[in-house]
Amino acid sequence: MGIETAKGTARRLVRERTFALIQVRSTDLAGAERALDTAATRIAQLEAGHDEVPYLGPGDVASPKSVSKVIPTPSGPMLALDLGEDLPGARVAEIPGLIAAELAAAGVAEATILCPKRGGPMDRLIGRGAYPTGAGLLLWAPRARPVPDIWLDTAMNWLSAGEVTAVVSGVEFTVDATTARRLLRQIIDTRSTSCLMIAGDLGGRVRTVHMTAVFTSRLTLAERGPDVTGQDRVAAAEQLTAIGRALAADVEYAAVDLDVGYDFTAWFQCGINSGWFEHWGTELAEGVYWWQLLGDAHLTRMAGPAACEALPGAGRYELVCGEPAQWLPGQPSRARLQQACRQILGHCLDEAVSDPDGGMMLPPVP
Repeated sequence: MGIETAKGTARRLVRERTFALIQVRSTDLAGAERALDTAATRIAQLEAGHDEVPYLGPGDVASPKSVSKVIPTPSGPMLALDLGEDLPGARVAEIPGLIAAELAAAGVAEATILCPKRGGPMDRLIGRGAYPTGAGLLLWAPRARPVPDIWLDTAMNWLSAGEVTAVVSGVEFTVDATTARRLLRQIIDTRSTSCLMIAGDLGGRVRTVHMTAVFTSRLTLAERGPDVTGQDRVAAAEQLTAIGRALAADVEYAAVDLDVGYDFTAWFQCGINSGWFEHWGTELAEGVYWWQLLGDAHLTRMAGPAACEALPGAGRYELVCGEPAQWLPGQPSRARLQQACRQILGHCLDEAVSDPDGGMMLPPVP
C-alpha cells in the first residue's frame, strides 16, 4: 500500500481552510504521531508574499493562523488547521505532500492521509443545541498538577458502558471502555483538544463525559435526554455531589447544577463570563450553582464565607444554596437562588483584568 493520500484531500483542505482537519491513518501510530508533529511545524511555516497574493502590501505575508498540537484519535493522529483566508490554494495543496514526506522520513511504511468526516448522530442531535439539558458536575484540576487517574476511573464509572461514542474535534468514533479511558488520558496528556464521550440511548437518556485540557484540565459529568425527568435531575445532582466530595482532594474547584449541557458552559448556565483565561480555581468561581466546592482563597474573596461548611481535609469547603429541586429549570426559585449565590460569592465572580506581567488576572480584592 505504501503512503497514500485519499482522493480529494487537497481540494477539501482548500475548501475548509479555516476549519480544516487532516489525519494520518496507519497501523504504526507512534511513527505517524512523530511524523505529524514534525509536519505541523512545516505547515505553520507555509507562507506567500505580495508576488502570489497581489492585494498584500510589500513585505506582508499570508500564512496559517493556527496549527494544533497532534490530536490523538483511535484511528490515527489528526491536526486541526486554520489556514487563513489569504494563503493561496497552491500552498494549501502542498500539505498532504509535506505530511507524506515526514511519514517516509519517520520510517512509516503504510499510511493514508485524509480529511476525516466531521459529524454524525451525536453532532446532529446534541451539537445543534436542541437536545434537553440535565444535571451535571464540573471539575477543575489543581493547577500545576497532573490529572490523577482517579478522574479517569470516575469518568468511566459514570459512563458505565461497554461501548462509548467518542467525539474528538467533531469526528465520531465508537470505542470500548478500555479504549475510551486510554483516549481520555491521551487528550489530557497532549493538551491538544477537547473530547466528548457519550453512553446510552440518544432517543431517551445519555450520560456524558466532556474533557478539555488545552489550557487547564476541566471535566464535566452529566446525564441528559428527553426521558430525564425533574426527579431524575435531582437524584443525579445528589449522586454527582457525592462524587465531587469524594474527589475533593484532587479538585481545585467543583460545581453541580441541574440545567447543564455536556460541557457545563457558565455563560449558558447563569450569564457569567469567567474571563477566558487560565482557570484560577483557588480564587475564581465558575458561576452560581446549587453546590460548589471551594478553597481557602475563595473564602478571602467571598462576601459571605460563613455560608460555607468545611469538608474533611485541609482547605476544602462546600457552599450549598437551597435544595436541588429549587434549581430545576423553569422554577422561579432558581433565579432567586442564583442572585443569593452571587451575593455570597462576592469577588470570586470578578471579571479578569490585564496582568501587568502579561496575560490575565483576577483583580485584587478592594
